[in-house]
Amino acid sequence: IRDFAEINDTMSELTGVPASNGSVRATYLELVQALPSNNDADAFVSAHQMGISRLALDYCDQLVENTGPRDAFFGAGFSWDASPTIFATVANRDAIINPISTRMLGTGLANQPTAAEVRPHLDTLFDQLTVGATTSTRNVVKGVCASVLSSAAVQIH
Repeated sequence: IRDFAEINDTMSELTGVPASNGSVRATYLELVQALPSNNDADAFVSAHQMGISRLALDYCDQLVENTGPRDAFFGAGFSWDASPTIFATVANRDAIINPISTRMLGTGLANQPTAAEVRPHLDTLFDQLTVGATTSTRNVVKGVCASVLSSAAVQIH
């Protein structure tokens, strides 16, 4: 398991959002006690996962809400202000899932899930987050991003 400094550095590297970003830095300092302090998997407790999830949400929020990191990560041209029904098409889901899978999941590792293995779970998450379309497209992407960024695929090295 990565320790708290490694988690923060990894999230910054994967999202392209600097660890010095004001919102991210404040969240990190608030949560530092709730993140793993060492690399011992036996010492990992549920509070650690909650802290990791919250930090991942903040990184993903900053990624999606700031044009520079967002365009660098996902590319330009996506309709960020469209209704979440935009995700009814595979092409629009691919515009989000492919960069997340490419940048956040390792490749060629024996114990790492592949993008093909993760895809059905992300499709299900898209379906769950867009039911009734009562949220924004940006919030859906933040949820999908945070689900991968806070997962064991990223936290275990």
